[in-house]
Amino acid sequence: MNRSLMNRMSRMNRMSHLSGAVLIAAAAGAASAQPLQFHRTVGLPANELAYEISPTSDRGFVTVGRTSLTPTTPADIYVVRYDSLGNDLWSRVIGSVDQANDVGYSIRQTRDGGYIIGAETSSISNRLGIALIKLSPAGGLVWSRVYTGVPFVDSPAGVELTELPDGSIVLVGRAQNTTGGPLDGVLLRTDPAGNPIFINRYQEVGAELDGASMSFSDIAVLSDGYMIAGWMNDAQGGNRQSLILKTTPAGVPVWARTYAMTGTDLTADALLLAPNAAAFCGREGAANAVAARIDLAGAPVWSRIIAGFRPGFSAAYNDNDELALFAGRTTNPVWGALIRFDPLGVYAGGVRYGDGDSRTEVHDVIGLPCGYGYALAGMTTMQPGSGQEDVHFPRTDTNGRTGCREQPYTPGITFPDLAVKPRTVQMIPDQLWETFPVFVQNPDSGNFRLCFDAGCPADLNGDGMVDFTDYLEFLNLYDAGSLCADFNGDGMIDFGDYLEFLNHYDAGC
Repeated sequence: MNRSLMNRMSRMNRMSHLSGAVLIAAAAGAASAQPLQFHRTVGLPANELAYEISPTSDRGFVTVGRTSLTPTTPADIYVVRYDSLGNDLWSRVIGSVDQANDVGYSIRQTRDGGYIIGAETSSISNRLGIALIKLSPAGGLVWSRVYTGVPFVDSPAGVELTELPDGSIVLVGRAQNTTGGPLDGVLLRTDPAGNPIFINRYQEVGAELDGASMSFSDIAVLSDGYMIAGWMNDAQGGNRQSLILKTTPAGVPVWARTYAMTGTDLTADALLLAPNAAAFCGREGAANAVAARIDLAGAPVWSRIIAGFRPGFSAAYNDNDELALFAGRTTNPVWGALIRFDPLGVYAGGVRYGDGDSRTEVHDVIGLPCGYGYALAGMTTMQPGSGQEDVHFPRTDTNGRTGCREQPYTPGITFPDLAVKPRTVQMIPDQLWETFPVFVQNPDSGNFRLCFDAGCPADLNGDGMVDFTDYLEFLNLYDAGSLCADFNGDGMIDFGDYLEFLNHYDAGC
């Protein structure tokens, strides 16, 4: 008899010891089920905000953003690590030793189990304002560097990074030669230790003559290079136009397109990839958003203007159903929001988060393992909380619902034709970088529930019932060593997960 079959028979024998309530639930096939949901505020006795959330290898999460005594005083970088159930495991406050303004915008867990943070700082100079900070798996400082870039001139565009398969890091942002002068887009790549492989600046050919600006906000990795989202204008003070730039792996421009509407500003702040296509979401004018789907050569497929909605910093995600998800906030009231479009540009529903006169923003959204909904991060003043502003941290079902302090959301949507224009972009190599002296503190963060956690984690096959087929599905996941079987959220698959699954199974829905 093979080992897998012996293991399965052993687990089936254990099944006979389940309580009568479980067996009744299995036979009756009980009630409607939902993935695990929670709605949390996390923070310190100050003002906190998360710009990005990323998954971790143990099905947990990590967020990065800023903390400050008041919303207008200099900030420090704020990092929180969570388990899969939303409990915070540790927190870090990271700042420049001269108490300058430091904000974290992007974070990824690296292949060695540590974390890489993309940030902006005013500590060094206006020409060295982009920062990378590497943390160990336990949140200790490994190294920190600053590179060519200007901080805090295109808020909340920030910087965006990702890790490549070889462990190197690519990041986008912007640079500025003189205070108040035109901007250049920045793309840099470093080795795993933060040493530059290249630092490139980008501007349209002839931009030095008319004062045109270019700024990069998001990056996606392709098999043959990078796709970069941002904005540019034709002359200093001219209307912004959404920008998509395709480059080689070395950063050499391949093509560039801008997308414009007469008499208004457009940006491309968040970028997502889909099969044979891409989509971006950005700002339109002072109070609306633009969303568009393009093919991989930059040709538009559809475009939408979303009234009264402002996108978050990095809030774009493409789920398994090819729905394009964009997160942000409504403008009146200022509540967080999640909206969805299908591949044809048809609105597929939305949710907004908030209550009363509270303010909430959503800046990022990611999909959960095993197809179990989404995790969001941003800012809220909803109570209970730790301070005036706290990190907003919901985990939702597949429809974006948490179970409380939310409403269905359908914004006004129009269907403009965007003017598409090919652009000729030049690359200018740069080499400015140096070490970045920082401190690291280990505060205890408050973690408050805005409502009771909800959902039905034992409904593994998603059929709306908890029955014996869910038990068999758990055994399949357990045998395969899948993290979908990590029910106690410790990053390991062992008998503790079996017992935790039985607890959920016994509870039903």
